[in-house]
Amino acid sequence: MAKQFYTAKSREDFNGSTEPYTFTGEWENGKPNGYGIKYYSDGTTNRGYFKNGMLNGYGVCHYADGVVYEGNFINDLKDGYGVEFGKIIYRGFFKEGNYHGKGVLIIPGQIDYIGDIDMENDIMHGVGMLDFHDEKGEYYVGQLYRGKREGYGKLIYGDGSSYEGEWKNNEQNGKGSVTYPNKGYRFECTFRNGLAHGCGKFISFDGRILKEGLWINGKIQ
Repeated sequence: MAKQFYTAKSREDFNGSTEPYTFTGEWENGKPNGYGIKYYSDGTTNRGYFKNGMLNGYGVCHYADGVVYEGNFINDLKDGYGVEFGKIIYRGFFKEGNYHGKGVLIIPGQIDYIGDIDMENDIMHGVGMLDFHDEKGEYYVGQLYRGKREGYGKLIYGDGSSYEGEWKNNEQNGKGSVTYPNKGYRFECTFRNGLAHGCGKFISFDGRILKEGLWINGKIQ
């Protein structure tokens, strides 16, 4: 049967329940096939190219909760490159409906993130740059594990100083150094839960040891 272009009403499984929709576009073998628009009863609209009733290829979706997605689909799921606007703004790659791979994630007024995204949890996971958008003016470049700073990374503070080294559970843990450009020296030490803990020393930028000692929970002994 050749493709026809007309408006048809049908039913299909949508978000776990059977909802009526109206379709305008190319129709073949009793299903949307080709370019068209689906209008769902909750206000959601799907516009794009359909194959056997599902979006495949480029499409634009306006969801009932106000989220808008524009990009590639495979069998009705966001898959490939796309852009999503809502309370969260995301520009990057998707897989099976989730953020996956490289992307830009923005939560207005809270964070900007550029880097790897975890597929299963839609969170920062891998390597990236994180801008906190707070009064401190801090940003982080390095490894993250399930949304938290973990591994090796660098935190740049608003006054220009920085910590570079090991992280765990969002805090400095392990070997690291704090650099003070305005003072002309750096502090090298091991850290535990964000505090200097172990043997440490202050070193000038020309290599002179200015002070060294033992720190316990952030205090020199």
